[in-house]
Amino acid sequence: MGLRDVNLIAEDEISTRHAVRHVVFWTCGLIVITSLLGAFYLAYGQALKAQRRAIAENSDKPGLLQARIAQIQAVRAEIDRIGLQQSALESAVRNKRPYSLLVERLAGAMNDRTWLAQLAIESARAPDAEAAIRVSGFSFTNSDLGDFLHRLSSDPLFRRVELRLSSEGAAAGDSRAFPAGRFVQFQLEGRISK
Repeated sequence: MGLRDVNLIAEDEISTRHAVRHVVFWTCGLIVITSLLGAFYLAYGQALKAQRRAIAENSDKPGLLQARIAQIQAVRAEIDRIGLQQSALESAVRNKRPYSLLVERLAGAMNDRTWLAQLAIESARAPDAEAAIRVSGFSFTNSDLGDFLHRLSSDPLFRRVELRLSSEGAAAGDSRAFPAGRFVQFQLEGRISK
């Protein structure tokens, strides 16, 4: 004896249930696919709208970009000009001796019986040229003036020191400034070595 399957449910009802399940399954699948396609379409539409908005906003960007480029070029030109000025000033400062050194060396060359009335330093116009120095003053005697001239000439900072003017004069008025009653007025010129 074998067992047989016995269906207690009518075959019409089974085929109806099968058809309903089949229709529900494919309907749900169709709804899911349709909603996915709709979502994709909406997202793509939003992306296109954002892109169109960005293009509309950026339509005036080339003009702004050109203005920014012009500003950057103007700033670069200004930086280049300032760099050239800075290098010129650095080379000028590098090639110049400080005035304090000149005055210190000049004071070291002086003696107690000679003093200055005027000191002029003329800067060199060309970068490789030497600056000029002009000194005028008074001394009690010619030998005091000669001592000052010798000390100044022997200093390596000063070159080609020459006596341009030397004249003797008598002191008028207050004799305390010139106890001997006489003085020597002088003018010297020379070059400042680099």
